[in-house]
Amino acid sequence: MTNKENLKTEEIRLKLEKYFEGTSSLEEEKELKAYFTSAAVSPELEQYRPLFTYMEQASQEQTVMPNLRLQKPTLSRWRISLVAATFGGIVVLAGFLFHRKEQEQMHQAQLAYEQVYQALQIVSSNYNKGADKLVYLKEFETTTQKIVKTEKF
Repeated sequence: MTNKENLKTEEIRLKLEKYFEGTSSLEEEKELKAYFTSAAVSPELEQYRPLFTYMEQASQEQTVMPNLRLQKPTLSRWRISLVAATFGGIVVLAGFLFHRKEQEQMHQAQLAYEQVYQALQIVSSNYNKGADKLVYLKEFETTTQKIVKTEKF
């Protein structure tokens, strides 16, 4: 190894230490990636090559992902809308049927009230007719009592 290669290897080692400590700059990380993806890697640093080549491959895979066209989830929105509309329809129908049943009960109660009212009117009318006859009967009785009193004298 030449002195220049030795110096380069030592410089890469220092950058690797900073990289593993988390104190390296972005520029130093780019230099490390460039070094380990090149063909001229020192044999003693060869063990770090897979780390940086993997990162390079992963970054290439990430650039492929944005190019994929994502489908919009229109089917799930459609299903949610369908379920919501069905539920809304059921609620409206149940409300209508409940209201209709309530109206029918009110109507039947009104009919029963009218029938009872008519029956009581008939009873009242007949009672009043009978009471009129009782007035005549009472008058007859008072007259008879007067006659009976006068005969006793």
